[in-house]
Amino acid sequence: MLVHLTATTRKPIAGIAGYGSDLIAGAHTFHALLPAVWLFSVLLVWPVERLGERTLLLLAGLPLIWLLLAITLPFQLAGMIDVMFQQYAAQYGVSRPKPWLLNWLIFFELGGDWVVPFFVGLRYRYGCNGHPR
Repeated sequence: MLVHLTATTRKPIAGIAGYGSDLIAGAHTFHALLPAVWLFSVLLVWPVERLGERTLLLLAGLPLIWLLLAITLPFQLAGMIDVMFQQYAAQYGVSRPKPWLLNWLIFFELGGDWVVPFFVGLRYRYGCNGHPR
């Protein structure tokens, strides 16, 4: 199963697309859920004193999945469309600066997808005052 993002052009883009063309990017669902797997891996091995704490920790991680998806998936899909623009620009010899969105995508594709869940898990575990919950 794929998650798609469709961007429709409002004006022609030379060598890429005409007016009203659809540019489509997609990500496999398993790839999109990878940050959630990392988050629950961190929460599952986190040292706790009682089984009840482990259960509470894992249940509290469920809403964090939505936060992680909101942080990663839209940027991943939009970044894939930007990759298309970069490739077309390179094909036609046009110099185009790398936008921050593309850098964000590259960060996640090269392993950053485990960093965000790790720190979200730490933030949840230690809260705002730095003391364990």
